[in-house]
Amino acid sequence: MTEAQIRTAVQNLVRDYYGTAGTWLGADETILDDFIDDALEQVVLDLMPVMPGKFGGNETISLEADEPDYTLTAEWWQIYKMERNVTDRQPKEIDIFDPLDKAKYMYVGETKEEPRGCMIIGKTITFAPTPSTDKTDYANCVFIRPEAVSLAAGGPTYMPRPAHRMIVYAAAAKIAVMKQANPAVFLGLYEQRLRAVIKVFTGQNQQTPDFVRDSMEDRLFRDDREAALYDVTGFFDD
Repeated sequence: MTEAQIRTAVQNLVRDYYGTAGTWLGADETILDDFIDDALEQVVLDLMPVMPGKFGGNETISLEADEPDYTLTAEWWQIYKMERNVTDRQPKEIDIFDPLDKAKYMYVGETKEEPRGCMIIGKTITFAPTPSTDKTDYANCVFIRPEAVSLAAGGPTYMPRPAHRMIVYAAAAKIAVMKQANPAVFLGLYEQRLRAVIKVFTGQNQQTPDFVRDSMEDRLFRDDREAALYDVTGFFDD
């Protein structure tokens, strides 16, 4: 749905359900758009935990000698995964550790060609130990990105189309609360659509129980044999 379609749908719901009480929305749409943007964020927050791939993005990070701190150019809400991105070597997940555990990953002033992990404070990604050499595109950061702060004219960018109607129901419910009216009917519609969207789209995420087979990584790269019991040179190397 486009912004105009969402705006019209909210107006129709509120005005038709509450009659003349809905005329306060006004013709300039400023108040209405504030509620729509608020509803947009609510829908994203409800959907991200169950379909992170829909909001996923990635960006490579190039290491600089003696520089531990880095920031992404893209806006993100959550770092999903950090992995080594080195030519001719398998991607390997880089530990994202709690800042309280920094002492386990480096000593003060330590530098190393390849960091053991990284921590996140605010929007800053800090590698530990501090990189000792420049490495172009060393790490690939997979993150969850938000929809735009304000709904674009073309509508939501990342969320699946069946979820767009949830923005309408959420906005209508918020308007009802502000007008001290009962939002239950709109909240009921929201919950009903949320359950339907989750049921359909969660199965696309390989890490959920809804996925009918083991992931490709499990089938090709995981081995639970004890390395000491098998003399297979290179088999257990990363």
